[in-house]
Amino acid sequence: KGLIDEFSYASVKNGSMLTAVSWDTGKTFQARITEISSFPASKDEYKMEESKNPNVSYYPFSAVIVDTMVDVQAGERVNIGFDGISQKLFLPLAYLRSEGSTSYLYIRNEKGRLEKRYVTTGQSLYNTVIEIKEGLTTEDYIAFPYGNNIREGANTVISKDAAGIIY
Repeated sequence: KGLIDEFSYASVKNGSMLTAVSWDTGKTFQARITEISSFPASKDEYKMEESKNPNVSYYPFSAVIVDTMVDVQAGERVNIGFDGISQKLFLPLAYLRSEGSTSYLYIRNEKGRLEKRYVTTGQSLYNTVIEIKEGLTTEDYIAFPYGNNIREGANTVISKDAAGIIY
């Protein structure tokens, strides 16, 4: 359950996807909107937070998590981005490497081999995840960048047991 502001209300519909990042674990997951109220929430229905503008109306919504491998607890706080409106891609900081001031990841290329991919980063949330602004899509497979066989050109295998982690 969450709230959507009046500026995004017209753009989000039942069936729209959202991306959430857990404040507690830094895990990112996808959910599908199942219901959006047609009436704004009263101030008594939600706790006003610092980030909420008291001059803006907020509409309650419900969503169902579609990622089967994610472990989210009831009451866990998350940052939410609505796909197509404020699509942001976040990754755990451990996946990011750097050369001087330039950041990169290891991804699986179309030949099934590791490739170094330079990325542009944005904000970091709670020093656990970082926004990837350019250089990566949600379709890319990312390798954990530490280990004996992590080098460009190494063969990759997509794990069936660990939510797409490449070994």
